Amino acid sequence: MNDPKAREAMQALRAEHLRDMRAWNDKYGAGPTSLAARKALRALRQEHWNDMRKLLKQFGITLPDRGPGMMGDSGWTGRGGGWGGCGGAGRPAPDRSASPGASYSPGMMGSGSSL
Repeated sequence: MNDPKAREAMQALRAEHLRDMRAWNDKYGAGPTSLAARKALRALRQEHWNDMRKLLKQFGITLPDRGPGMMGDSGWTGRGGGWGGCGGAGRPAPDRSASPGASYSPGMMGSGSSL
């Protein structure tokens, strides 16, 4: 991503997604594995994947086709890859199985950040 406009758009999208994840954490942080929390996280991940796919298309950037798994529990990101903190806003969880989407890697969306 050598295009400065693409990087700027990516950082703006990353900031939006981090805000979304912080809001999810504020709402479900006490019970991140509840059915409601998991459904909300799944929907949020799909929304983020759609946002990213739209941005990549806008700038003519192609990645290996991996679909929504890119932001799920397995696949290109999820627990410790690409988006770096998309699932857990970059904050490591004490128990990775207890916090769906917790990430340990900075990845494509920039460095992980703490809540």
